[in-house]
Amino acid sequence: MSAIYGLIHLDGQPAQESELEPMTRALLPFGPDGGGTWLRGGVALGQRLQCFTPEDLLERQPLVGAEGNCVLIADGRIDNRAEVARELGIAAAEAAQLPDSAFILRAWEKWGYDCPARLVGAFAFAVYDLRENVVFLARSGMGERAIYYHQTPRSFAFASAPKGLFALPFVPRAMDEEMFADYLVSAPPMPGRSFYAGIQSLPAGHSMLVREGAAPREFWRPYSGKQTRFSSDAEYPEALAELLERVVADQSRSITPVGVSMSGGLDSASIAAVAARQHAVQGRRLATFTEVPRPGFDGTLIPGRYADETPYVQAIARQYDNLDLNLIRTDGRFYLDGIEEVFENADAPFRNASNRPYIEAIARASGAQGVRVLLVASYGNMTFSWSGSALLRGLAASGQWGRCWREAQKLAARMPGHSPLRLLFGEVAMPLLPDPLWRTIKRFRKPGNPAFRTSRPWLIDSPIRPEFASACHVAERAEQSGHDFFGRPPADSRAVRTRLVSGHNLLADMFRWQRASFGVDKRDPAGDQRIVEFCLSLPEDQFRRDGQSRLLIRRAMQGRLPPEVLNSTRRGLQAADWLDRLRAAQPTVDLTLQRLEKSELARRALDLGRLRRLAADLNRSGSDAERQLWDYRVVLEQGLMAGCFLDWFEAGAQN
Repeated sequence: MSAIYGLIHLDGQPAQESELEPMTRALLPFGPDGGGTWLRGGVALGQRLQCFTPEDLLERQPLVGAEGNCVLIADGRIDNRAEVARELGIAAAEAAQLPDSAFILRAWEKWGYDCPARLVGAFAFAVYDLRENVVFLARSGMGERAIYYHQTPRSFAFASAPKGLFALPFVPRAMDEEMFADYLVSAPPMPGRSFYAGIQSLPAGHSMLVREGAAPREFWRPYSGKQTRFSSDAEYPEALAELLERVVADQSRSITPVGVSMSGGLDSASIAAVAARQHAVQGRRLATFTEVPRPGFDGTLIPGRYADETPYVQAIARQYDNLDLNLIRTDGRFYLDGIEEVFENADAPFRNASNRPYIEAIARASGAQGVRVLLVASYGNMTFSWSGSALLRGLAASGQWGRCWREAQKLAARMPGHSPLRLLFGEVAMPLLPDPLWRTIKRFRKPGNPAFRTSRPWLIDSPIRPEFASACHVAERAEQSGHDFFGRPPADSRAVRTRLVSGHNLLADMFRWQRASFGVDKRDPAGDQRIVEFCLSLPEDQFRRDGQSRLLIRRAMQGRLPPEVLNSTRRGLQAADWLDRLRAAQPTVDLTLQRLEKSELARRALDLGRLRRLAADLNRSGSDAERQLWDYRVVLEQGLMAGCFLDWFEAGAQN
């Protein structure tokens, strides 16, 4: 399912079908397979359908409760159907004939406002309770689906995408400049805010009653505060392997073949290995899609990275003979080509723009093969393949200095140029130092990093115009939220992981764009809330021990992945040939910057002079791979993408 929307007249005026029609038209790209509307009194609800699972074919929404006391519209997928069915007393034969919306409705009828906490999956839904005359909204914990809303004293409107709200005549179309400034400096987005003034987003893991003064209420958080402890060390990887089997199976429900977007790294390779085993049992083949650079690529790479995933994915295919490898090249494609379609379906800019050509190429290739469900691994680094970087700090804090020293020795043995004392100082002492002293030491240890020579580090690696940053108070709001622009490692790594896995709108926006543009539904087992809860609850020594990091997934996949993948200490670099294609697109870059000079918003928000200087030096840049990465894949790339988004936004505001 793909889109929901509604309009509630808070002043008691009756809702009209004609009021919903503009929203329906705006959201048609997200629901080409049907849908419906429901109206009574001051409430009007609508849903558009895009089928991906067998149960989607059974959908008939809006869905009215058995006693006619409630009406539901839903966008999404319920993955713990078996558990919910048992708790609701639904027999297996009946459950097989129920769409996911029916599970949500029955959960509502039994548990009411507490029902979202009983559901696992990717969902957003609205229920109108006729008895209490209230509308209840909920969004799943990882935020793969979105609910945007706009409220006035007389009305409340909501939709899966901002364009559904802009279709209403009373919803203004204006940029939330503070939110956009946060995006430009890569500060954490403020919960509940969108890129658009007057349009709020229901935060992931929250529900909301539509009534005057009501605020979103959290029903799920990634870490509950309880640690998981097993009686034996071997149980940890066994439990992860078992859970990953369940999650991959749950997320593989599809009316078409399922594929995997696979690199040679541990995260997506683990998902591919589990899916391949499950497909083999069913006598099916599994398509995988891997981005590779152009033939003969020999560009500069940052240390510890490699460009071509081919040897690793071929090793995985040798272990699983039911894998069909698809090596995807994107020669000649540039991330600004046809960017307006992304904006139209995402209502948001594309972060990490250099990845766009291969992401689109994989979506096209999978769709061309009839593979419309694609498993990915966006969250692996924060969940099952967490590095365990807080181990030394945790051992020191608990007084286990002997073990802390031994672990530092073993870790140093695997890291050339590092000593145990240096590691202990960096990972144990440094996080405890006062900010001024910490920055002084970093300035001494990293003399080439300009961020430590300024009081405004957000200007170093951002395309933002200084005056715009000041006007939007980026520093003050970042301080209030606890964000450190200097990149200081936090004392509590679990809190940071919790923040990083909390759902943000851009994930839902990008997934929505790909469903609309390519008919491909992306799902992330590494970000399943059961995986998140389990991994965040584990002690740090399950992720790093004896000098080896990412230990949990390595142990869980022992024998399931080839040694060259399991034991690799290097990591692949996505879109490794990004600089080559950027240089080839110099004329497009120059024309884009000329166009942005005519945009009032772009001139005010972006440091166009700096972007022009970077573009002029593009073919004369040096060989410092790390500085190239920041100047061109961060500052110039983000500036171009943000500027094109502002230009698109202004053009739409004039129509």
